[in-house]
Amino acid sequence: MKRLFFTIITICCFLNVYSQKAQDYIQRANEGSAISQYNLGVCYDDGLGIEVDKQQAVYWLEKAALQDHPKAMYNLGVHYFNGDGVDTNQYLAVMWYEKAAEKGVVEAMLNLGNCLKDSIGGVKDYKKAVKWLTKAHENGNKYAALSLGYCYFDGLGVRTNADKACKLWQEAAENGIAEAQYNLATCYEEGIGVEKDIIQSVYWYTQSSQNGYQQATDRLKAFKKKHK
Repeated sequence: MKRLFFTIITICCFLNVYSQKAQDYIQRANEGSAISQYNLGVCYDDGLGIEVDKQQAVYWLEKAALQDHPKAMYNLGVHYFNGDGVDTNQYLAVMWYEKAAEKGVVEAMLNLGNCLKDSIGGVKDYKKAVKWLTKAHENGNKYAALSLGYCYFDGLGVRTNADKACKLWQEAAENGIAEAQYNLATCYEEGIGVEKDIIQSVYWYTQSSQNGYQQATDRLKAFKKKHK
């Protein structure tokens, strides 16, 4: 009972702190502070000390983005990409991703690279995609290894290099990315970019399946029938 009481008190204090912060952000945002405009946008986005309002989130994020706030640029891009609080506009999403990427936001580098690779937002530029995915990878984004692996495997913006693709997928697979685990398993099964290894193939199909990747589950069933 005491634990429940203290939990309730803690939650109330937490909400009160964020409520006060939100009010402070409102005042400073209206005074033109880009940092407060960004923080207020996040509060409206996540319901921190204030009621969730996605349109208000977009409004304040855009205010901050127009003042060159890097994370506001990225978050605004996400809103345009997902149509969250604003009409979906992939062109504007890519534009804001690029601005944020140029300011050093790693997540924006990843999203921009994927958009350029997959021709999202009306622009396809494989070389530029590789540039931004490489930057994201060098800055420690584990998902960049998955996307960059596809570029090397399919020769998108770089020379085809199955060995490098598999190394990148191995890295992503070891970081728990189910799609990379599936790709790596396929490489081991077929001996592409790595030496053929049925044991490793089954292992990575299993890991991918356990992480919820349906293609791996289906492939594992077919694989077991084939090799039983």
